[in-house]
Amino acid sequence: MKRLPGDQTTGAAAICHEMGSQILYGSSEADFQLNSFEDSAGAKARSGQRLGALFVLDDTGVLALTATLNFGNFVANTLTLNIRPFLQARRNLATASLVNREKGQYRLFFSDGAGLYITLVNGKLVGAMPVQFPDVVRCACAAESPDGTETAFFGSDDGWVYRLDAGTSFDGDAIDWDLTLVPANQRTPRQNKRYRKATFEIQGDSYAEFSVAFDLAYGSTERAQQTVADDVEVLLQNSYWDSFTWDLFTWDGRVLAPSEVSIDGSGENIATRITGLSAAFEPFTINSQILTYSPRGRKR
Repeated sequence: MKRLPGDQTTGAAAICHEMGSQILYGSSEADFQLNSFEDSAGAKARSGQRLGALFVLDDTGVLALTATLNFGNFVANTLTLNIRPFLQARRNLATASLVNREKGQYRLFFSDGAGLYITLVNGKLVGAMPVQFPDVVRCACAAESPDGTETAFFGSDDGWVYRLDAGTSFDGDAIDWDLTLVPANQRTPRQNKRYRKATFEIQGDSYAEFSVAFDLAYGSTERAQQTVADDVEVLLQNSYWDSFTWDLFTWDGRVLAPSEVSIDGSGENIATRITGLSAAFEPFTINSQILTYSPRGRKR
């Protein structure tokens, strides 16, 4: 995220209100007509965006109005059922929204600095990720740069305009991130396993670094060795012929690499905790995690 000079920002107007949806028909003031579209599905102000379907924040969560018309305005039909507590605490705090078409994301922002990125592929939900900004997003817009690259901007309380998805930091401040996976039992929930190592497949084109720790047996305090964090460091660099400048590349560079982390402990399941903190690292992707373990006796 980068800060840009500016003293004026604008936001997009919502086409829905909380009690229902309406559509404005016509081409001028002479023939404008406001007609009811759907009484049971509404939206919070500044949350409506179109990404194929129309996505909005309702009291029940984030929903697509097309699906709502077909299946009803129920909590189970929202895109955010699995993170409902996160949105219920912020359903009246929405300040802005936008879409990123390159990544297929609907992005929603709140007055406490939190945000929610929802990724969709071919109209189907892939996942939803909460984020936290040091600067509150008060208004936002998406646009294209002169070369056709998609970009986005937002205005904050300090009067500055910031550019999203740019740089490696929060305007110079380090980005603190963490990811905790759900406990994995390798399809044997009542059998103990001796976990030995985890192999991460990492993809990128620069240096990558993060810390990994593991919670065994639902995080039982009887297994003290599981919480010791281990650092993962890997240098990723593109070295394909005809895609580099001579004398400015690494002969054995690679953009995809495995990294192994030792695990010392036993339990019926394991949860992985991945954390990072940096203001300089370029983005990288953890494609997968492979766990190596030995089966033990069944729990009684």
